Order: sequence, then C-alpha cells, then structure tokens
Amino acid sequence: MTAVAGRSVAGVAVCLALAVSLTGCRTNGGRSAAPRGSTPTGTLTAARALEQASERAARLTSVRGGFSVSGISASGEDEGPRSGSKGDLKLRLKPTSATMFKTRDWSETFVGDRLYLKFPVMSQITGKTWVSFPLDDPGAKRGYEPQALETERHEWDPDLYAKMFTASKDAQVMGAEPVGNVRTIHYKGTLTLKDTLAVLGPAKGSQVKAAFELAYGDKLDFDAWVDGQRLTRKITIATPLEATTKAKVTIVYRDFDVPVSITAPPAGEVIDGKKFEVDGGDVPDIPV
Repeated sequence: MTAVAGRSVAGVAVCLALAVSLTGCRTNGGRSAAPRGSTPTGTLTAARALEQASERAARLTSVRGGFSVSGISASGEDEGPRSGSKGDLKLRLKPTSATMFKTRDWSETFVGDRLYLKFPVMSQITGKTWVSFPLDDPGAKRGYEPQALETERHEWDPDLYAKMFTASKDAQVMGAEPVGNVRTIHYKGTLTLKDTLAVLGPAKGSQVKAAFELAYGDKLDFDAWVDGQRLTRKITIATPLEATTKAKVTIVYRDFDVPVSITAPPAGEVIDGKKFEVDGGDVPDIPV
C-alpha cells in the first residue's frame, strides 16, 4: 500500500479493496475446510451464503463499524499514511450517500459533493480545523484526481465487499465463530482481478482495480463472517502470502439500518483545498 506522494489527498487511501481480511488466511489452524460444493450440517454452501449476504447488503440504508489497517513493505517498514490506523466509521447508504471515518489522529467526512479532512497539522498551518476538496472538480489545477476521492468515499461500503466476495471460485465454509456476542459463520477464499471485475462491472470494478495492483499480482485473500440474518458482521482482505508488500484491512460492522447523522463541519472551520495549490498545481504532502 504505497502512498501516492504529492498527488494524492492525504495519501488517498488504503486502497479500496484492501478493506477486508486476515494475512495468512490460507491456513485454517488445522481444521478441515468444507469444499465450495459442500457444507457443514445445517449451513449453506459458501457460494450461496455469500450471494445471500450480498443481496442483504444491497438493501442496507446505514451502518456503523470499526476498522484497522496495516501495511508492511519488503524492507519491514510501514506503508502508507494509514498503516497501523484503527478507527470508527459511519455510513449512510440510502437515500443519499454520506461517509465519516476517524481515528485518534485524523478524520474524513464525505457529504454531498465534497470531502472534508481533519488532522492536527491543518490547524497549525491554516488556523482552520478542516480542509475541503470537491469531488466534481476536473482536478487538473488541484493536483489530485476527483475520481480517486469518489473511490475513497465508498471504500468502506459493505455492499461493495459483499458483492466482491461472490466472485470467488474457491470460497469455503470454515465453521461457526462469534463476532462480539453474535454467532456467525466464517467464510474464506480468494479473489482474482478478472473474476472480480466481471462481477462488479465497469463502475465499481474501477474502484477495486488499484487494490490488486498494490498486491503486485492478480489475487487477494478474503474472510467474511455472516450472521443468521445474512448480515456481514466482519470482513477482511489481505495481500497473498507471497506478496512482497503485506497489507491487511479489517472492518467490523454493527448497528445495521440504524439512522446515522453525518453533516458537513461549520463553514467557519473549513479552508478550501485550492489554497494548497503550489508548483503548478501539486498538492503538497499532508501528514496524517
């Protein structure tokens, strides 16, 4: 998960599709995993269960959750501005989209057609708490790509990941496991770029392509924990064991369809991102 120096807004992301799995998820601690076509007594096949989870995720109106991100390069150094981050998220999925996620050190809020970033160094530099960037700007004079921001806006959506997982050709049922106090069934498998793009289509597919590129190959590993109501309680995605850079993102979801409030910060606390134009349009590195 290499940060895009200078030409990304606060590193525009822990790549989207890395928002969901455990490093080393190919081993199962000695348990015998059920093949894709079979199932432990009383459970669905992995393929059918993941399809139902995707159908349920598509109907969600809102959700809360927590996330963690890690990335280690071949040299053993942390990769990316969010590596090692843990935080909370709120998503409004319908009727209009809004997203807020924050850690101890930074916060991002997507409302309407703008992204609002908050981190300590901002107030030191500008006297303002937040900096905002439009999602519909051509970007040529801003030093960033609005499409990258739009991708980041949806990087935590449960609908996206649940749909991705239906592309797996080797999904397995790992058995019953609790997530918090909720009983779930654990599924795991791999995703290839070709199969994932075929399932997602051009629009959503463009959002996850970069994740595979960051994995230095065409494959990612995933795990998903689905409860009896077909709600995906926990998801993880990781680079394969053989990847040079190790990247892992985990999301735990809760409070499904419970209304959330996500609003833009007060105008007096916000500075426009165009104030950062320097050297012909580059956005300077912003530590987060």
